[in-house]
Amino acid sequence: MAKQEIISSALDDFTDFQHVSRFARFLRAKVVFCLLVLSRFNPDRAILIFADWYLSSVYI
Repeated sequence: MAKQEIISSALDDFTDFQHVSRFARFLRAKVVFCLLVLSRFNPDRAILIFADWYLSSVYI
């Protein structure tokens, strides 16, 4: 259950699109879609990819 809470809080931050350009929103939507598809087949791998990408985009 902790994984779900981490993902949901990260997605809440991730989906705050008010200050983001249209192209960036499109790219983020594509990434989220690909991660959702990947999570159907390999959830642990999808969580690792999302966490790595999210943390690198937040802290850089």
